[in-house]
Amino acid sequence: MDASNDKQLEFTNIMLLVMKHGDLNDEKGRIGIYMTGEGDGYYIYGGKYEKIKWSKKTRDSVISLTNTDGTPLVINCGKTAINIISPGVEDTLYFNYP
Repeated sequence: MDASNDKQLEFTNIMLLVMKHGDLNDEKGRIGIYMTGEGDGYYIYGGKYEKIKWSKKTRDSVISLTNTDGTPLVINCGKTAINIISPGVEDTLYFNYP
């Protein structure tokens, strides 16, 4: 829910990017996310999903999203939510699609 207007959030596209997480071992208990390198992900849209790949060469570079065959991912127009999940969470994903 959107806290500013108490309405349901709506997105045309949802990205789930699987990235390694690690404990920063600091006094605040923060978690570090390894956002460089490459990994798997999921693109969810229009009642469907497909596996995708992500890559990011350096901390300051732009993230690249591709289909599993390496071709650039074409994203539908509209609002997109990007979520980062850990590999452990990916193991529990279940898409209730035929």
